[in-house]
Amino acid sequence: LANPFSKHPFHKLPPFAEHVEASQFATKNLQAERGKVRSMERLVTAIEAQLPKLMHTHDVDGAAVGLVYNGRPFYQQGFGIASITTGAKYKPDTTISQQGSTSKVLTAWAVMQLVESGRIHLDEPVQNYISWRLPTSTFNTTAVTVRQLLSHTSGLGLHGYTG
Repeated sequence: LANPFSKHPFHKLPPFAEHVEASQFATKNLQAERGKVRSMERLVTAIEAQLPKLMHTHDVDGAAVGLVYNGRPFYQQGFGIASITTGAKYKPDTTISQQGSTSKVLTAWAVMQLVESGRIHLDEPVQNYISWRLPTSTFNTTAVTVRQLLSHTSGLGLHGYTG
């Protein structure tokens, strides 16, 4: 059988020592993972304790929180109401709300991941990376760069945006 730990630094140890080391390595990883989960649970506790207070202080009727851990949803919860007319509770899986600018941070993070990997360049025209054309503008849309889009300096407007 192939040694599953052959790429690990302890692969030259005698077989028994290797399994002990592997077990200790796995135990440390499991302990670290449990620590992360406990940290996430503390975060959830803090959110559930503090968010309703903050909503009250800032006169926010409803909100949703979603946390992702290891690429999977870890927590989702609605707070307050979704409709001041009906009093319906805010439910993260069914309430639709205008997210506005909250996606900008995630989009910028994803774009910068592509920049760091060399797949795109900030100062190249965005048209090099998209299959559709930017909306017509008084500015030269073929010269709009990724950096300009991320920093809102492209001169493009968003016609028809209602939120």
